[in-house]
Amino acid sequence: MCREEIQTVEQMVHCWGCPLSEAVLDSCSYFQTPELEGVIGYRLSNRYAVVLGDPICPPEKKMLLAEAFQKFCQEHQLSCIYFLVSEKFAKWAVGHHCKILLEVGEEIIFKPQIDPTIGHRGSKLRNKIHHAQHQGLSVKEYLSSDPELEKKILDVGKKWVKARKGPQIYLGNLNFFENRLGKRWFYLQDEKQNILGMALLCRLDAHGGWLLKFLIIIPGAPRGSSELLMVSLLEVLRQEECRFLTYGIVPADYLGEISGLGKINALLAKMLFKIAKWVFRLSQKKLYWRQFQPHTESSYLLFSSSSIGIEELRALAVAIKMEYKK
Repeated sequence: MCREEIQTVEQMVHCWGCPLSEAVLDSCSYFQTPELEGVIGYRLSNRYAVVLGDPICPPEKKMLLAEAFQKFCQEHQLSCIYFLVSEKFAKWAVGHHCKILLEVGEEIIFKPQIDPTIGHRGSKLRNKIHHAQHQGLSVKEYLSSDPELEKKILDVGKKWVKARKGPQIYLGNLNFFENRLGKRWFYLQDEKQNILGMALLCRLDAHGGWLLKFLIIIPGAPRGSSELLMVSLLEVLRQEECRFLTYGIVPADYLGEISGLGKINALLAKMLFKIAKWVFRLSQKKLYWRQFQPHTESSYLLFSSSSIGIEELRALAVAIKMEYKK
């Protein structure tokens, strides 16, 4: 994509975005300045601006755009929270306008050229896939313009959301066809052409690959359904010689690097992190993705304030749409 064509936020996400950048297309405010290419997507909660991911701009402009945004926050008396940023940006920011750094997440990255079903490590995965195939399930890519099929794919998301219970975090909506630039859709169907699952890929030009934004299976689908869908995606990308697929960021096994907090507050932060992982059952996702043999990269939470209290945590909870479903 030529730089002259990069005008809308959607185009910027497509060209320069990180795994969390897709979320800025849903219910975000945008900071831009005429002097610099790019955008920072953030959500306001009281006097806090919660930024989702790294600044979306050419890599060499990230620091300049972040400094301009910090001035904007100071002028509007806003404290800044960066939610899940890269290690390189985090280490720079904590030495400038951010005072607290917490290593809270891991980006799950797959190499499509590695077939996770091969060898002894892939035996359990092969068994799940064979079971799903014996049930008559197959995966197809949606390439045409078919409103009826789109409705069926949207219904998968609705059924999935309806079935979810307990504490939830929503960074983006489930309107899979709203922003179509750089998107690919795949669906799982049975022999009767009932749609049992879907996956949405979003192009990340900066990484030369794709973000797996959604991989959703309806309740009651046969065992191995999600595994068949995931392995089918990897196979398609392997044939296209793609070398990068990210699921995005999941919580780390434990709170890693901590900067800007005293010993007592650091211990308290570690305890709260463990409680949050247990309440939201956040470890389950990572266990699932391990069967596809990914590698991980650290992700960070940053605060411009010198302490973390109830107000900061409440602002973060509102920004990431944390709620409890009965």
